[in-house]
Amino acid sequence: MDFFSHLWLYLSGLLSAGELDAFILKFFLFSLLIEIPLYLIIVFAVMYKYLQETLMAKRRFGYYPKVSCIVVCYNEGRDIVQTIRSLEQQYYRGVVEIVVAVDDAQTNTHTLQAAKQYAKSFNHSPKRVLKIIEKKTRGGHASSMNLWKLYCTGKIIINLDGDSSCDNDMISNAVQEFHSEGVVACSGTLKARNADQNLLTKLQGLEYILGIHLTRVGLGVMNMVNNLSGAFGIYRAGFLKKTSGWRNGSAEDLDLTLRIKAYFKRHKNMRVVHSPNSIVYTDVPSTIISLFKQRMRWDGDLYYIYVSRHRKKISPRFMGWKNFIFTLWSGLLMSVVLPFVIVASLMYSLLTLNLYVFLGVLILVYLYYLAITLILYLVYWVFISERKLYDVSYLLVVPLLPIYNICLKFVTAIAIFTEILIRSHRDSTMAPSWINKKSR
Repeated sequence: MDFFSHLWLYLSGLLSAGELDAFILKFFLFSLLIEIPLYLIIVFAVMYKYLQETLMAKRRFGYYPKVSCIVVCYNEGRDIVQTIRSLEQQYYRGVVEIVVAVDDAQTNTHTLQAAKQYAKSFNHSPKRVLKIIEKKTRGGHASSMNLWKLYCTGKIIINLDGDSSCDNDMISNAVQEFHSEGVVACSGTLKARNADQNLLTKLQGLEYILGIHLTRVGLGVMNMVNNLSGAFGIYRAGFLKKTSGWRNGSAEDLDLTLRIKAYFKRHKNMRVVHSPNSIVYTDVPSTIISLFKQRMRWDGDLYYIYVSRHRKKISPRFMGWKNFIFTLWSGLLMSVVLPFVIVASLMYSLLTLNLYVFLGVLILVYLYYLAITLILYLVYWVFISERKLYDVSYLLVVPLLPIYNICLKFVTAIAIFTEILIRSHRDSTMAPSWINKKSR
């Protein structure tokens, strides 16, 4: 009781002495100026989309172009069967062409054999086609996706990872977005398939629906989708041919997204949208070590792409002012700069403040992010969630998500600092070193 009594006294003193204002100005001004306006814009955009679809019944067009799904495989084993099956069983009237690219097929035999075995029972028909491509040597994730140029004949290209599964209406929902000629690409909804495995995966499941899904719904309304995921993206084949496709190295998905946005200034009617009801499930890391390794790669990618590779293309000259400002805002400031500000602020507070005052600061930080998380969750549940009964289960981990996110901010700071020092993302684990050297 003495501990909590002292904590309350110090916290009360912090509030009554006016030191809270100094704390906010000192540590949180940058955070408040960067985060709150962006969240407000996203929330209002989500509400606008909801009202638009509610007041005007969403029209489904009789548009059924041939769709090619390029499925990238490397060490998925039997998981590839679930991916192929979920594509085979799509409720789509048009032709679905499934192209399974098995990277390094000579050593990745378990995945290759699983795909070939399932091919024997595949329901081949004029509207369902399965092709299995054996890549004899390891070429990497980007080289596998680029095989669409040789083997895919559809008007719409969907890229997927070999360990994913799809809702049965994924393709029919995604294709509707391309009825408008100005739409050249579309992001889909990625969800955690193993969210119920443990507390860590549940937190990632909530992170995916708030940090990725909710955000992209809002950004899609404004034609400012921030990334077309390498695990699930949809493209118009005619436009994709005009680009150089995916490039080897880190974050090939973000790299392609920024190159697509470089067309926006010249082509005013070009759009990249988000399809909330096109849903694909993927397994998220189930241990702290595997999550740490994943985020070290993802967060290091951000600095590599935004600062090292595309700093000259992130310009209103190419993107137009709207996408330029939002790329700086949601990309550089939110994802690269803000984690350093938060980590530096907390470390400075730990070193300079009394222990009880520091704990009071932690409580204020926690309450700030808890309020944001709760508001975003409620907006998602009311306006977006298509499985409201299941998504209620995420409410139980909402109080833990701010702590989880703060911990990840430290990982982000470590990853970016490491990338600045040793530039490890020039040689990505997504492709062998000889491929990366050749593509520089």
